[in-house]
Amino acid sequence: AARARAWLGLGIGLGWVSATFCPWKKGVSLTLNLALALALTLTLTLTHPEAVDAAFCQALAVARLCRAEVSSFSVVPLLEELSSFAQTRGMQAKLQTLRDGLATGRSEADLVDSIEDGLIGLDGVTGIEAVACALCCLAFHAHEPAEGIITAVGYGGDCDTIAGMAGALLGALHGEPDAWMPPAWIADLEPTGHGGYSACELARIASAL
Repeated sequence: AARARAWLGLGIGLGWVSATFCPWKKGVSLTLNLALALALTLTLTLTHPEAVDAAFCQALAVARLCRAEVSSFSVVPLLEELSSFAQTRGMQAKLQTLRDGLATGRSEADLVDSIEDGLIGLDGVTGIEAVACALCCLAFHAHEPAEGIITAVGYGGDCDTIAGMAGALLGALHGEPDAWMPPAWIADLEPTGHGGYSACELARIASAL
C-alpha cells in the first residue's frame, strides 16, 4: 500500500485529489473506501455521474497497480475489473471500446481517436474519455513509462490532465520516480528552498507513512 499512498492522488485532477486524504474506514473493503472517499470529495467538486464514475475507475486502477508486478503485468484483467465496477453506460462504453480495440490489434492512435470520438489533437474531453485515454496509454506503454507520458501529451484533448493521469497509473506500477523517470524531469522540479517540498519529495514521504 506504500505506493498507493504515494501515487493515488497524483494526476487525477484537483477535484479528485482530495479523495486520497479523506479518512478511511477500518474493516471496509478497498473499493468501498474509495467510493466513500470520492463521494465525500465530489459533493464539493464534480457531481456529474459519469465524472464520479471516471474518478472511481481511475482511483481503483491506481490502487490495483500499486500492488502489481511490472514483469508479469497485463492490462486485460485490470480493464475487466474496472468494467465490472463502472456504473454508467458512458464509462462502460469507453472501457469496452478500449478492450475491443486491444483485442483486435488496433493502433494506439486509432484507439485514442475512437475513445475521443474523433477529437484527437483537439481541446476538450470528458472525464470518461480522459480516464479511458490514460488507461490506453498504460496498455501500450506499461513497460516504458517515461515514453508513455510523452506520448499521452500528444493524445490531444485535455492533454495535461490525460498525461498526468497516465503518469499516475504508470507511476503506481513502477514505484518511486527516481526508478524510472528521466533525471532531467526531476532535477529542477519545484525547487522551493523555503521549507516546502517538491512533488517527488512528497511522494517519497507518503511512501514512508
